[in-house]
Amino acid sequence: MKNTLVFSFVAFLLLFASQTNAQLRLTSGQRLDKGQKITAGLGELYMQEDGNLVFYHINTPKWATMTNGKTVTHCIMQPDGNLVIYNGTYPVWASDTWNVGAGGGYFEIHLSTFKVGIYKPDGTLVKLLQEGNPTIATTLRMNSGQTLNKGQKITAGTAELIMQEDGNLVVYNNQAPIWASGTNGKTVTHCIMQADGNLVVYNNSTRVWSSDTDWAGGYLLYTVETNEVCIYSADGSLVRRLNSAKSTHRIHYGKFNANY
Repeated sequence: MKNTLVFSFVAFLLLFASQTNAQLRLTSGQRLDKGQKITAGLGELYMQEDGNLVFYHINTPKWATMTNGKTVTHCIMQPDGNLVIYNGTYPVWASDTWNVGAGGGYFEIHLSTFKVGIYKPDGTLVKLLQEGNPTIATTLRMNSGQTLNKGQKITAGTAELIMQEDGNLVVYNNQAPIWASGTNGKTVTHCIMQADGNLVVYNNSTRVWSSDTDWAGGYLLYTVETNEVCIYSADGSLVRRLNSAKSTHRIHYGKFNANY
């Protein structure tokens, strides 16, 4: 038993040491279609269904392009050195490294420091996309068409959105209520983030509460660090802030090559 514990501890140390010096790399010409990911050690780079390109380490987001809500098809590390997210042939986001001598280079994330950059083929850094050891905002999202029946919930880290048994739709963080629909005591069956952009609490087919955003066609997003609960349009534009928190929403655009 003692030898087994010693062996397990040594194995853990070796794994930790290997992670300390490891990198996750997207090489020249490499592409990730929506829904695809690449992994290295405890990290993964994921071209998410919601349009965001995100690096996770042990299921915790450490870097992202913040393009959630955008319509995208794929990302690619172009041979000209530019990392680009596309919707078909239309660029949604880019690293703007097409003209800095990075042709044939690669995108790399260090798995211990979470330093993110674009590099030349010889390993020279040409653009730093993120300093090491970042703090990335954690978000909880209810997508278009998603339904929560009474008693169901969505979770993301310490945050959760619950369609409670008492009829109230509530956002919690660390078990503290952040926002609620104020429908406690009402008879409800479910809530839905409708395709038209309206978040609605229903009793079967009878509307009990709504966000009055039926022109938006988007999604609900709660950002943990700012305590902001908002409805966004499908293109990522802020439509309505459901609570009083304030934040900014930024999207990058860059040079592209529609041939990739």
